[in-house]
Amino acid sequence: MKKKMIPLLLLVAVILTVTASARVPIVRPALSFTGTTANCEVTVQSPGDDISVNLELWRGATRLKTWSDSGTTFVVINETYPVQKGSTYTLKGSYTLNGTSYSILSVSGTC
Repeated sequence: MKKKMIPLLLLVAVILTVTASARVPIVRPALSFTGTTANCEVTVQSPGDDISVNLELWRGATRLKTWSDSGTTFVVINETYPVQKGSTYTLKGSYTLNGTSYSILSVSGTC
């Protein structure tokens, strides 16, 4: 009886692992600087889901720019914005999967 249970338990564990991992979106924000240009990027990937993304660049309490895009399975926003040397900027935003909203982990950096 024990020998028959082990393969069954392994099969159930594999199915649960595959099902759980397929539903976790991949979200990668990135902020870098080239001279006085901010490189603002976010990638949101979630197989088979409808995705909407809003990305914002901030300096302190001032929102400088907002970008938006949408698609199915995979959305990338990759934009630039002129900035000032010595200032600190924050990239933040949100994304929606099939109508449910989530925040994007903010990323900060100094030019």
